[in-house]
Amino acid sequence: LRTLTDLLILQAMCEDDTLLTAQLTLRLGKKRVDWANFLYGQDRYDEAWERLGSASSELPLALLGTVRSHRTPQPGDPHRVTFLNCAPKYQHTGVTDRRDFYEVSVGHTDTAWLKSFPVGAEIVMFGLWRQGRSSTASRPHPTDPRRTITSITHKLALRPSFTGQLRVVE
Repeated sequence: LRTLTDLLILQAMCEDDTLLTAQLTLRLGKKRVDWANFLYGQDRYDEAWERLGSASSELPLALLGTVRSHRTPQPGDPHRVTFLNCAPKYQHTGVTDRRDFYEVSVGHTDTAWLKSFPVGAEIVMFGLWRQGRSSTASRPHPTDPRRTITSITHKLALRPSFTGQLRVVE
């Protein structure tokens, strides 16, 4: 875990993973994962979501992101999970009036720990990710009432087991 954390922070600081992609294959239990299919920056959230969709279970991935917000549970919520949300990837689809959003969130019961990552912080998050639910919303076009804009939100979710699975990239 410590070596992987160091590699992820090193890559995030260098902003270039050409050498790691060419030389590094991770062994995680019985799974072998090459670096290009392990680490995803915000510009590749859509690729991570697609990869998770083709898997039969959660996959080991690392995602880089910028903390956008924290959402604490409502009073009486039996799950008591706080969410750290990262800035989403906004993607034009090539289809008129359709937008795709890829949102990344980390859920944990330790509110203080998640809130220790301030809004605006660049972080690396790794562990067994899962594909969350997609949602679709439509609204009238702001200047042409005959048109409707459809937004599709795709969610990627992590429930870390260890605090070392999230780190600030300095």
